[in-house]
Amino acid sequence: MKTLIKKILTIIMLLSLTFSFTSFAAQSITPIEQNAINILSGSYAPYYFSKNHQLYLKANAIKNLNRPIHTVIIGSSHLQSLSTSDVGADCINLSIGGGTFQDKLNILGLLDYYNIKYSRVIMDFTLTELCNYIKADTKSNPFNSFGNYFISVIKNKKKSKPITNFNNYYKNEEDFDLTKKINEYELDKNLFYYRNDFSTLYGAFIYENRGVYMGELNKLIDAESNIKNFKVSSEAKSIVIDTIKYFNKKNIKVNLMMVPKPPVIFDKLEMHKYQVVREMTELFINLVVYYGCRIEGAYDPHYIGATMDDFYDGYHMYPESFKKFYHFD
Repeated sequence: MKTLIKKILTIIMLLSLTFSFTSFAAQSITPIEQNAINILSGSYAPYYFSKNHQLYLKANAIKNLNRPIHTVIIGSSHLQSLSTSDVGADCINLSIGGGTFQDKLNILGLLDYYNIKYSRVIMDFTLTELCNYIKADTKSNPFNSFGNYFISVIKNKKKSKPITNFNNYYKNEEDFDLTKKINEYELDKNLFYYRNDFSTLYGAFIYENRGVYMGELNKLIDAESNIKNFKVSSEAKSIVIDTIKYFNKKNIKVNLMMVPKPPVIFDKLEMHKYQVVREMTELFINLVVYYGCRIEGAYDPHYIGATMDDFYDGYHMYPESFKKFYHFD
């Protein structure tokens, strides 16, 4: 009898230790999450151009924010430099370089799921991102489950279940040092960094390599000529409108950003004649008229007075020029 009791006690002890270890393992912080926590606590961190890294970093920023914030910035690379000092309020910049419409939905789903409270959203939409929208699955990107979750929220359908253990899918293929903390005195002026609001501090090479970038304009013009065949997806348009209704219901102010093409490209291709330029402009105007959004900028560079001197390559304005043409009061 005593032997049986000893065996039972041994089994209970082993099960207890196993449970404790499993609980600890489940609660351990991964390097990519630590990366986000370091930035939130005030450390600078290297900006890596890997879109995969950006997605996981911003997702972990949302997961660990744990406080209300005034302004959320959700956009493409055009908005990445916008910081708290630029927008005049406490902000978190969740823009993704090379980001798509699906990425925006994923970010919005993360914000809703983790119940982040905010008062204003600043968003841009590139000319083509609403044109080829297809509802994404989660096979290649676990964050698509948050985008699908967000669609179920705004469409008033049964909420789909997102993948919350997304860090298990992260692969640090480039072997980034993710846990290093950097203060402002250690910054290399040639490199890009994240500030503590997750805006991007640009490195000097965007100024030094402008000649190289501009030498590729003819290739870009050929590529951009395909935009004349693009049309806005009716499904994507419906999702945008429902998203704005969602913001209105939550009393969240909306600043919509229209980011121009460089004048040389816009003029040579006569992009003012493109159907997608007209459709996107009409969509923005309707969002202002019917839903109280605010528009900043234009796809036509001449409308806001932008010149080639304001662009450092065939797509992007200098951060200083961008802030010259856009206001966030």
